[in-house]
Amino acid sequence: MEARVYIDGFNLYYGIKKWPAYKWLNLEDLVDRVFPNDDIQLIRYFTARVKGKISPDSPARQQAYLAALSSLGRVETLFGKFLINEAWMPLVDDPNQWAHVLRPEEKGSDVNIATYLLLDGIKQPGTMAIIFSNDSDLREPIRVAQQPPFNLTVWVVNPRFKPKTKMSATHHIDLSIGDVRDSQFPDDVTLSDGKVVTRPETWRQEEDP
Repeated sequence: MEARVYIDGFNLYYGIKKWPAYKWLNLEDLVDRVFPNDDIQLIRYFTARVKGKISPDSPARQQAYLAALSSLGRVETLFGKFLINEAWMPLVDDPNQWAHVLRPEEKGSDVNIATYLLLDGIKQPGTMAIIFSNDSDLREPIRVAQQPPFNLTVWVVNPRFKPKTKMSATHHIDLSIGDVRDSQFPDDVTLSDGKVVTRPETWRQEEDP
């Protein structure tokens, strides 16, 4: 079936974060592996450019990954905003004690996913939409997308390796860490201009799930 894919980048990242060697993820390979019998037309990847206030090397690692993604013909990257706010928050062990913390927050991806899901549905009603996210904010857009005039068949892939959030989709499945492991870019990726981008060193740590 003809399908378009919507990937919540930060939701997916935090799902695989504890396996550093799996972050160099080829999204085309992953989607084709999970949905081998469908005609994947486009993969929209929603993310935000991170800041180095907490981890100084994070922007360089992300830029390398975004460059690797740019070598894929079916992947389109769309950006929200990344914020780091100061906040006072209670401690887990003693809620009466508070700590002054930096709280990273990504804004915009859920709205952007909902927007493109419905825009694409208007252009090509009756097709299939695949959403990689466990964000409950998408529940209502997914419900609407399955009704006229969109009439989409919606699959939700839970990338968080924890109980899924039901979002009224036609189908729900859990992402397999084995599929993530087997869908990695080679260490060196050649871009269209001939430049080579390399897997970040800290993403070479081998850990079995």
